[in-house]
Amino acid sequence: MTKQYEGTGLGLYLVKKLTNLLDGDITLKSEYGKGSEFIFTIPLKYGLKE
Repeated sequence: MTKQYEGTGLGLYLVKKLTNLLDGDITLKSEYGKGSEFIFTIPLKYGLKE
C-alpha cells in the first residue's frame, strides 16, 4: 500500500450518475505514466421565462 488513505471508489460513479441526470456526458483520456483526464460536459439551458 503506497497511499495513507484509500477511497471507496464511488466518486467517479457519482459524477457519472449526476452528469447523466443533467443530460451531460463524461469522457476519459488516459496516458500511461502521465495520468488521466476526466472531461464532463453539461448542456446549459438558459433564457428568460415567459
